[in-house]
Amino acid sequence: MREIPYNHEPGNLPPSIERISFLSGFDGACLDGILSNTKILECDAGDIIIREGDPGKELYILLRGRVAVLKGGQEVARLDGAGELLGELALLNGRERSATVTCLGRAYCLKIDPHFLEKLSREETNAYYAVLYRFVAMLLAERLAETSKRVVYLEKRLG
Repeated sequence: MREIPYNHEPGNLPPSIERISFLSGFDGACLDGILSNTKILECDAGDIIIREGDPGKELYILLRGRVAVLKGGQEVARLDGAGELLGELALLNGRERSATVTCLGRAYCLKIDPHFLEKLSREETNAYYAVLYRFVAMLLAERLAETSKRVVYLEKRLG
């Protein structure tokens, strides 16, 4: 796994970054602040991006590739969509990582270190958290709906 500094040019977004729905919720100045403090994570198959139980505040955005999410060693999900958030729960609740995220092949992530918030104004920091909470709420609602479908399916199969 390799970390590469992301050289952000304020006001200029490459199409791969521009299409990420999470980032589209920020105004230009706040987005520039976020992207000026990020790194690109280049991963190979088997690399662990996040390890269950570890401390961590970084937020990762999957740019390209596929990852497996494991809880207690059991795979619970596979993610392959550009823009998928990884590590959002530990960022929000301040607790240890709740799952392990392992690469299934070559993958690229945007790594956002929350220490960049110290460089933003109070208004920009509040805007960041407002967008983050809104996006994560929508993400969790989608995951809950998918889990509910699985529960109904399993209940039908088990009789």
